[in-house]
Amino acid sequence: MQHVRELLGTLALARATPILVTGETGTGKELAARMIHEIATPEEPFVAVNCAAITDSLLESELFGHVRGAFTGATDNRLGAFRAAGRGVLLLDEVSEMAAGLQAKLLRVLDGYGARAVGADTEYRPDCIVVATSNRDLAHPACGFRRDLYHRLSAFPVHMPALRERNGDAVLLAEMFLAGRKRLTRLAREALRRYPWPGNVRELRNMMERAVLIELSDAIGERTLLPYMQEYVAAEVLNCDLRRAEAQLIRAALRQANGDKVRAAGMLGICRSALYDKMRRHGIELGDAKEQTGTR
Repeated sequence: MQHVRELLGTLALARATPILVTGETGTGKELAARMIHEIATPEEPFVAVNCAAITDSLLESELFGHVRGAFTGATDNRLGAFRAAGRGVLLLDEVSEMAAGLQAKLLRVLDGYGARAVGADTEYRPDCIVVATSNRDLAHPACGFRRDLYHRLSAFPVHMPALRERNGDAVLLAEMFLAGRKRLTRLAREALRRYPWPGNVRELRNMMERAVLIELSDAIGERTLLPYMQEYVAAEVLNCDLRRAEAQLIRAALRQANGDKVRAAGMLGICRSALYDKMRRHGIELGDAKEQTGTR
């Protein structure tokens, strides 16, 4: 993490852009973007756009803005995130969820050709630092992300390691979140070091906040923490069974559809992109889709 902090500081001072921050959910990717902002342009705006939370039809307007009358409901002009960020930092959170058509427009902007608000006749040139984040492997074909955009975004890559990979950090971070309100016993510290932290730093922070409220004494012991950890272990067993059942259903649908993924998705009641994503997560190769049973 010391190396990560030094790298973020170097990129921030150089106003490097775009910067791609990768890592599992909860590892602090947005915090990394805010650190870049605090070092590079603390007096300028910090604008965050969650690409996964906005529909494709609205995301273009959210990013580039629109002019009045550009579409139904566009009663006023809208600046868009690129303009709103000014010379500050624009965070594109979960950029992997961006539609292919919008990815092409983003690539054009990052290549310096300018942006165009929806319905506008002229272009403008953004001057912000773009930080994109993703918890998925953008280079993997199953992700469906444009290769040229990936290479453009990954000019300055930063990977946020999972908490389980950072030996000793769990205790240090826990004490930081406690901020002197309570102390950790020796057994509590050992429990924090052993736990795999599937939710990473976000989970640790939430656990400390709960412990402060629940523990009546001035010391947080392992008995206060273990119930939450045991809930995770029980949930993982259940999730493992559910994942196995889901994979079996997907393979069965693909066989019945003779490898036609559109038909298989319809049989499962999901869209094709969702099917692709589930196939990737379950490790179901495209060749598996063509497998057929010899008998019924």
